[in-house]
Amino acid sequence: MEMPHHSVPFAIELAVAAGTGLLIGLEREWAQKDLGTRTFTLTALLGLLSGYLPVAITVTAFAGVLMLGGLINWHSLCAQNKLETTTATALLASFVLGALAAHGHPYIPIAAAIVIVMLLAWKTELHRFAGGLRREEIRSAVLLGLLGFVIYPLLPAYRLGPGHLINPRQAWLAVLLVAGLSFLNYVLLRLYSHRGLYYAAWLGGLLNSTAAVWELRDAAAGETPAFFFAVMAAPAPALCLRNWLILALLAPAAAWLAAPALLAMAALGLGWSWSSSRREGATDTQLGLPSPISLRQVFSLAAVLVLLATAGGLAQRHMGGAGWLGLSLAGGTISSAATAAASALLTRHRALSLPLAALGVVAASIASLWLNLALAWRSLRRKAMAARLAWFTLALSALGLGGWWLTRLL
Repeated sequence: MEMPHHSVPFAIELAVAAGTGLLIGLEREWAQKDLGTRTFTLTALLGLLSGYLPVAITVTAFAGVLMLGGLINWHSLCAQNKLETTTATALLASFVLGALAAHGHPYIPIAAAIVIVMLLAWKTELHRFAGGLRREEIRSAVLLGLLGFVIYPLLPAYRLGPGHLINPRQAWLAVLLVAGLSFLNYVLLRLYSHRGLYYAAWLGGLLNSTAAVWELRDAAAGETPAFFFAVMAAPAPALCLRNWLILALLAPAAAWLAAPALLAMAALGLGWSWSSSRREGATDTQLGLPSPISLRQVFSLAAVLVLLATAGGLAQRHMGGAGWLGLSLAGGTISSAATAAASALLTRHRALSLPLAALGVVAASIASLWLNLALAWRSLRRKAMAARLAWFTLALSALGLGGWWLTRLL
């Protein structure tokens, strides 16, 4: 006997509502709250079923859930002298997610439930981060919003400058993406650097590998040789991954060509440095890296990006691939992230071929690796340690060039 056509969508809606309520309820039960899996699942199903009924019944059911949330807070206030506003709000959200599922929106409840569980599960990390916020960091977040939602729409969307290589709106979008990614890495560094020196080194490499290596030289000086190598090597794979992400966000076609080289470098570097980490730093390590969002830093990044894109386009036009490759190597010693963004912009404007754009990002990453090695060299008192870090950098460089060559060959 065949199922009615209308029963299949309802089965999907039922699964979505039950799944979202179950997901939130599991987290609340794991957190040892009074309300757990069954209550949240039933609330989500109540929202689903009320969505098939008249609006007055839906409003009445929501009012009942609201009263239940009030009773929860009253009980918690009388018993423990504290409010359970988070649990009550999550219960209301479960009802709304179930009602959304009833209206044929499966994606929204699932995505919202995942975000809700993340916020609930990261309570300790978010409290630590919020408690340690500084005034300049709040200003950085506001400034990032100003640059994205106020300045970006006002910029012209046509090409300007020498050779008509720069589209101001696209260039500013690239600046915003790089700055936003840097700010996200900064938040992760603030949240998780307390886990140990190795984690701080990795997250610092995502933010600014050169500055991280500079800060880590003294912080890791007292560690064992193996752990010192692990810490000094950790920013290398992080910068390769970050540069590939920038290219993937701005020029996905070029990112496919650069993926074998940059992702292989990131994988090898991460595996090598992690295997050398005999132990993790036990102390709470805070690298002295400032917030990456300020007017000076953003406009400096924009200036470097525009300069690299203009000079790179002209070098490619008059000197061919060798000119762009040389500029990419030089750009890697200034900012490999800006070089990756400039490569993507030139590719979007068809001023640079996809293989050359991929090679430019790989070359900039390699140049940045060798710059980091030069900065770390002064802290390497033993020749064996210096040789080990040099071999590490050489292996990553060879793997990057080999990966790009293999991509071109295939």
